[in-house]
This record gives sequence, C-alpha cells and structure tokens, in this order.
Amino acid sequence: MEHNNKIAFGITIFIFLSVSIAVYFGFPVTEVKKIKESGKPVAITLSMFQAPAAVQPPVKVEQPVVKPVEPVKKVEVVKPKPVIKPKPKPIVKPKPKPVPKPIPKPVPVKKVVPVVKQQPVQVTAPAPVTPVQPTTTAPTEPLVSKADQENAERLYLQKLRQQLASYAKDTYPRRAKRRKWEGEVIVQFTLHKSGRITDLNIISRDSGSREIFNEAVEKIFKERMQMKFKPFPDDITRKEWVLEVPINYTLK
Repeated sequence: MEHNNKIAFGITIFIFLSVSIAVYFGFPVTEVKKIKESGKPVAITLSMFQAPAAVQPPVKVEQPVVKPVEPVKKVEVVKPKPVIKPKPKPIVKPKPKPVPKPIPKPVPVKKVVPVVKQQPVQVTAPAPVTPVQPTTTAPTEPLVSKADQENAERLYLQKLRQQLASYAKDTYPRRAKRRKWEGEVIVQFTLHKSGRITDLNIISRDSGSREIFNEAVEKIFKERMQMKFKPFPDDITRKEWVLEVPINYTLK
C-alpha cells in the first residue's frame, strides 16, 4: 500500500514538473491533460525536454530615406541697361569780328607864322674868370700810435707763448719723460684778427726718436686750442699776423 502511494506521489510530481516545463517551453497543455485522464503510464522521451526552436523576430526592412527635393532657384536674367548715346553738342559758330570803322584823317591846319621884327643884339663882355686854388688838408694823425701798437703786439705774443708753454708742459709725452728726452719744435701759422689760426706748419722737426714732440705740438693746436686764440686787441690794427713760435720740451 505504501509502495503504491509513493508511486502515485512520484507520478503527481512528475506530471506537475512536466506541465510546468511544457508551459514554459510552449508545450500544449491539452496533451498533458489527456495523458493524465487516461491513467496510463506515459512514455517520457528526451524530445519532451528539448527547448523549442527559437522564434526569430521579424526582420525590419528599413525604408530608404527620401530627401526633400530643394526647389531650383530661378536665375534672374539681368537685362543690359540701354546705352544712352550722348547728345551731340551744338556747333557754336564764331561771331564775326566787327569791322572797324575807318578813322577820318585829320586835315592839316596851316600855322600862321607871325612876322617878328628883328631888334639889334647887344654884345656884353665876358666876366673875368678867377682860378680856383686847390685846398690842401693836413694829414690826420692815426688813432693808435706806433708805440702803442708795438706794445700791444709784444704783450699779445707774450700771452701766446705762455699759453703754448703751459700746454707743452701738460702734454709732455710719457715715453719722452721715461727716457728723459728733450726737444724744441718751431711752428709757423697765420693768426687772424678774430683769433682764428690757419696755415699751421711745423718748420723745424726733431729727427729720429724726437718725432714724438712734433706729434705733441700738432695735438696742442688741433685738440687743446681748437685752432683758435684770443682776438686782437684794439691797439693791434693789422688784420692777420704770420708768426713763428718755438715750443720747448724740457724736464726742468
């Protein structure tokens, strides 16, 4: 009895599982009911437990996208503007020049010459001419005396020599000092009334190693004095002055 109950219980579980599987995989339920009602043992095969064939979803056919047709723009035809021909200018005829009226020639008038009676002419004797004696002017004395001019020139040259000696001392070449060289350079130049110096010329040069003094003298006139000295004082009446000045380089 217990054995039959176990068999019935197992069949019930089997049927329940079969129905559940059939429902899950789409097996027809009516067939299961028929098997249950018949009470006959059901033959179970592996095909019952195979999964049904997968149902493929319907393939969607994509419709081609139809682009809207753009309307064709109308091309406006530009009509050429009519060419306006310029109106011909009226030809202006030159006005005829007026013909000058003939000027009547003047009728010459005969002059009536009055008759003048001639009177006797009286001749007078010429007056005696007195000769003009030339006037002699006494020579004017110069504004500046010769002595004043000589004194002014002496003082001017003294200042010039002192200035050149001071420049020679300040610009004594270092090389000549180290070797204890001494020398004398005679310079000739033209000094104008304004103090401007022109025509600079070294007429006495030291030879050999003393050439360095000649270069030093040129630097004095061109760099230190800028080719210029003091203007002439009023007592010096000359406009220019050609001078020869000795410049001594001594270590005393």
